Amino acid sequence: MYYENYHLGINIIWWALWVILLIWILGFPYNTSRRHKRYTASDILQKRYFSGDITIYEYYDKQKNLNEEGELKKT
Repeated sequence: MYYENYHLGINIIWWALWVILLIWILGFPYNTSRRHKRYTASDILQKRYFSGDITIYEYYDKQKNLNEEGELKKT
């Protein structure tokens, strides 16, 4: 009796779900800037100092070398 349009209703729901999923995937581009961040020499030097790989004297010495070589921008 009421089963004639049953498949049509389910079909519309599935199509709506696929359309919403497709809009969601294409509408929100994947953020790749976080994954491919390039670290500068200063960032790496600072990370090594904070992790305890180098001492404060080595840090300042290497920082001075980077400034002399023009690796760091003067702000």
